[in-house]
Amino acid sequence: MFLLLAEIGGTIGLYVGASLLTVAETIVFFFEKRTTNAIIKSAYI
Repeated sequence: MFLLLAEIGGTIGLYVGASLLTVAETIVFFFEKRTTNAIIKSAYI
């Protein structure tokens, strides 16, 4: 029983960690894209 709970907890932890990492990477991607576009626009003005 303990082994089953440990495996379920490990799997849930893996998915939650991967989900949080994906969210963080998505936020960074859009922030960098927005910042880069602002820099490019200000260079042409």
